[in-house]
Amino acid sequence: MSNFHRKITAAAAAAVIAFVACAASCRKSPPLPGDASEPIGLSQAAAKNNAKRVQKLLRSGADKDAKDADGVTALMQAAGSNSVDSARLLIDAGADIAARDAYGGTALMWAAGGNAADATWLLIKSGADVEAKGIVDGMELTPLMFAAGSNYVAVAKVLLEAGADKEAAGSSGDFGLTPLMLAAYRNATDTARLLIDAGVNVNAKNNRDVSALMIAEEFGAAETAELLRKNGAL
Repeated sequence: MSNFHRKITAAAAAAVIAFVACAASCRKSPPLPGDASEPIGLSQAAAKNNAKRVQKLLRSGADKDAKDADGVTALMQAAGSNSVDSARLLIDAGADIAARDAYGGTALMWAAGGNAADATWLLIKSGADVEAKGIVDGMELTPLMFAAGSNYVAVAKVLLEAGADKEAAGSSGDFGLTPLMLAAYRNATDTARLLIDAGVNVNAKNNRDVSALMIAEEFGAAETAELLRKNGAL
């Protein structure tokens, strides 16, 4: 690979690292009350899948779309922790599926980032947009990109079956990154194989003429690089 391509893939990787770090912090559950006798709020109950508490609070008039300082809703908490029972109660109560947190993330993106396949399916069935992108530090990703880069096969499969665009390119500045490129960088061989089996173009290149194979080779993702070669990557 040329020095030019090394610079491009290095810049793309730095953006991925920043995104993954931020995504991990965004998925933190709200702190539990210090006093065990203190009532648990809607977001905490949803994160812990305490469906009875969620139902009680909703019936008592709790704001189903209330956001914390980071713009996180109870539905996002339920989605990220795969708390399906609580998520269903919130959705049935009319919670906003398309609400976004301070980073642009939707409940579906929280589910994808939390490896929550059941919650992913529930949200999609309830009308969540599989192509809604979150923007973090200038990097724009879809739920499928989350899953592909994290090797979350079950989530990626649900998204693909729902029609998620396997060729969609997110962006980091002017670097376009596809789900396969993210899988290549992270050596996420299982999701890379899933994408290939779904018919993804293994030779697609980003805005700077860099392919998934180039990224895999540059960052030592030997297993994924070999998988790509076996499936026609040049």
